[in-house]
Amino acid sequence: MDPSEIYAKTDLGIAELRERKLNLPVTLRSLLILIDGNRTVSEVLEKARALRLDERALTALERGGLIAKRFSAPSVAEG
Repeated sequence: MDPSEIYAKTDLGIAELRERKLNLPVTLRSLLILIDGNRTVSEVLEKARALRLDERALTALERGGLIAKRFSAPSVAEG
């Protein structure tokens, strides 16, 4: 996962937060809440460290169809 990429919740991810059908562990559910379509992977992982989660947790959410790549953040060097 590229640290500059931005992920957003999919329809399934939004439904899971509402309905709790998948019985996600509390830490993964908390990580899913952090995914807002605005924060980069790097920013999310910084906050996820408090939950003792790493990139593997993000990958699990992506594989489960709960989040999807939105786009890459623009380079800071541009401009």
